Amino acid sequence: MRKIIILILSLWLMIGNQKMNVSALGSGTPLDPWQIFTVDDLKAIGTVGDWDDSYILMNNLDLSGKNWTALGTSGTHLFSGTFDGNEHDISGLTIDVLDVSSDFVSLGLFYGLGGATITDLSMSFVDISVIVTDPEFYIGALAGFAKVEEGGKLLIDHVTIKGTMDVSYRLDALVSRHRTVGGMIGEVIGDNDPTNPSLISNNTVALDMGVNFDLLYEDYYYFNGDMAIGGFVGHAEDTLFQSNIYESTDLAFTSEFVINDWDEIYVGGIVGLYTTETDYTSANRSIFLDNTTRNASVKGYVNVGGLIGKYISSINNHIYEAGLNEVLVQGFYYVGGIVGYGAHLTFENIRIKTLSMKSLQTNSSKFGGVIAYGTDIDFKGIINIDGFVFSESFDDDNAQTIGSLAGQLMESSSEAFITAKNVEINAYGVIGGLIGAVYTMSIDQATVSNANLVATSNVGGIVGVITYGTLTSLKNVTFDGEIHAESFVGGISGRLDSKTNIDHAIVLGDIYISEVLGGGLIGRSIYNYVDTDMLIVTESYVRANIHYTYNTKGVGGLIGGASSNWSLSSNPIKLTDVYFAGQILMIEDAENPNATNPEFIDPILGWDVNGGAHVFTYVYYDSTLYPGTNNKNIGVGKTTTEMMLKTAYEGFDFSGLDHWFIYSEFNDGYATFNPGLVRIDFTGTDGTLLGIVIIDPNSTVNPIDDPKLEGFVFDKWLDEEDNPFDFNTSLGESIVLKASFKEELPDTGVQSYWMWILGISLGLGLISRKKQDSK
Repeated sequence: MRKIIILILSLWLMIGNQKMNVSALGSGTPLDPWQIFTVDDLKAIGTVGDWDDSYILMNNLDLSGKNWTALGTSGTHLFSGTFDGNEHDISGLTIDVLDVSSDFVSLGLFYGLGGATITDLSMSFVDISVIVTDPEFYIGALAGFAKVEEGGKLLIDHVTIKGTMDVSYRLDALVSRHRTVGGMIGEVIGDNDPTNPSLISNNTVALDMGVNFDLLYEDYYYFNGDMAIGGFVGHAEDTLFQSNIYESTDLAFTSEFVINDWDEIYVGGIVGLYTTETDYTSANRSIFLDNTTRNASVKGYVNVGGLIGKYISSINNHIYEAGLNEVLVQGFYYVGGIVGYGAHLTFENIRIKTLSMKSLQTNSSKFGGVIAYGTDIDFKGIINIDGFVFSESFDDDNAQTIGSLAGQLMESSSEAFITAKNVEINAYGVIGGLIGAVYTMSIDQATVSNANLVATSNVGGIVGVITYGTLTSLKNVTFDGEIHAESFVGGISGRLDSKTNIDHAIVLGDIYISEVLGGGLIGRSIYNYVDTDMLIVTESYVRANIHYTYNTKGVGGLIGGASSNWSLSSNPIKLTDVYFAGQILMIEDAENPNATNPEFIDPILGWDVNGGAHVFTYVYYDSTLYPGTNNKNIGVGKTTTEMMLKTAYEGFDFSGLDHWFIYSEFNDGYATFNPGLVRIDFTGTDGTLLGIVIIDPNSTVNPIDDPKLEGFVFDKWLDEEDNPFDFNTSLGESIVLKASFKEELPDTGVQSYWMWILGISLGLGLISRKKQDSK
């Protein structure tokens, strides 16, 4: 009897010590977490103050059919413990609130999170529908918000969320409010310790999200405050995002009213607004690492991005391995594929596959494949854009400042290997195959190919307009495609308003100009300062055809026109080692069949308005392709046949692997170079050139066909130090490979004899086997 009493007392004490009051399995420690079997178990979290305990989900749970009250709402508690989803699913989370008008609202599975850890959880068939009137609100499927105390850390890992979310916000008064909506969490404020950052990693959100802005009274057109909307998090501060995927057919902020302060609204596929003053690069960390938005549509007005709507910081941080795949991004101003608006950012290894962009209002501006508008932006590694399409939504849209890489960049630079192909832009003006407009920029290594650019004015194959700044440098840049515009159009830049250096530039394709100033390299060069060498072009060529109409004024094979606002400018344009080998053709006009050639058509410089003291050294053009008049007597005409020979290019440097070369398999036999690429020369034992291969930096090369040498057989390829070359080696620099041969052994007949014996033996063996089979 005594033993029974002791047992009962022990059980009573054990039960009394349990904080959870339902299943009561576990003790809430990391090694023995509370076990959640039922919905009631889930609701019991925190009922007696266990907000920092550990929990594990033991079953799939169905929350459908009832309106969910966020865990922690009563008492406004933040969950700071561990929640292990154990690869189970919570389905049917339903939050249906018709009207919320309190000052503060937080909605989600959890009311709020602190330094919590939530892992291996799936949330499916989420259905959140909320109408709010003027509160400060935080809405997310997992939690309304998260605020991490100093020294704490939030970790969300391997969480998947699917469903729908609709939020309607009605403005009732001119009160400044902070509003955030996230597919996962409305707002996350992490600790600013770069060595122990909050982390959202390895998650997937596939949540169709709609946020609509409405007015209760027509007098209130000012938004007041801000609103951040993100596929994962509306507003994130001091939090890192790693290996996350956002996919949704619809993430949209909409309004039937024109709001006067749009710039405080942020929409992003991963994060609407990201803020930090923490230097994560010092701890060798990226704020965004390997995040992707795919099969998604992101729609807003201002500060719209496929990953981040707006990034605010005075500290330079890093976005690494970001990607877009089959994404549509729409907006009005500051609309970017990766980031809408940002400053002090480094983009490294960015991949974009099939990005479409559209404007939502007339006079829209600043659209870019990676970033719409940025100051102090750096590009590194490999930036690969395959498929960029921008189209206007209205006949009189007048959209401008658009590029497949960026809309507008200020005081920025690129050391990246940039390739942008399959680029289509149809807009009003200030568009570039790469960047719409730049203010002081350096680019080394960029190629735009298979491009079709259509606009009214200020169109460039690489940059639309180079505006006022200190110095813009474009090196190793190539454009290949079509450009159609009325005025100020060039294969590299449509208009220069600032001091610019161009080196190792190539222009291919066709350029169409209908009104004024079009050129193979530059449309219009304006030298506005009393300075020397306002435009310097070295070691470059144009092999594009230029088409003009009968009333076009100013067409040049290299430069459409030049003008100056200063009478004392000295040497405003300097060209060295440059040639044009294309046709300049007038487009036939059925309404004006007898139209004659307009003024200022020239193979080098079309219209020199002020007659600047330009310097042209070793400048040539193909006089077979352009047999017309060289009005300026600058540049030397050479026939096509002559231009197949090095002797036609007096002054050009043909020495070394990184200079000019002529080889029939490249550039149709004209002189060319490898613009920032790696060149491999295959030579014979006597140095005879057997073949040239050009590859991207840091890639491998395949050998050419084995060469022949009478009396010898090919052995191997040797590097410049006579060591056998390993074709699995990634090459960062140009090299010469030399063929190695070994003497061919004479046929003594011994080999033939033994081959004859082997053949006889095999034949006898077959005959013997057939006889055995017949028995």
